[in-house]
Amino acid sequence: MWTIFKETLLSLCLVYVPHKVSSKPRSKNDGMSKATLKLIKKREVKWKRYRNLPSTNNYEEYRLARNKVTAAVRRDQSSYQQMLVRLFKGNPKRFYGYVGSKQVARACVMNLRKTDGSLTTSDGKTAEELNSHFQSVFTRATLC
Repeated sequence: MWTIFKETLLSLCLVYVPHKVSSKPRSKNDGMSKATLKLIKKREVKWKRYRNLPSTNNYEEYRLARNKVTAAVRRDQSSYQQMLVRLFKGNPKRFYGYVGSKQVARACVMNLRKTDGSLTTSDGKTAEELNSHFQSVFTRATLC
């Protein structure tokens, strides 16, 4: 009895339960070309070689590779930003999504200590406490 129920349930699950489609993982090197990534790997190899056998020749090879990588990265970043600008024209939602993804600091209101020693519990209470403090500090100047 149990095996029939189990087999029926599994077959129905296969038919009616959707499978999760794994999305392609996002690349951490947005805008980097394959040629630039190869140059970066070559630079790392030359750096390791220089660190293992420090010589002026090895350093010179590393320095040339480093300069090529720097130029390639800057070139790729410039072309990536130009491509983004073309995509953003006429699509403000995409622009603000990009800007929001680059934003590091999040806006949050910290809890304040009230005059009685307790902490504020909400943003509204914090605003009221700041308001009362500024009202006590700043007074209206009376003109004579």
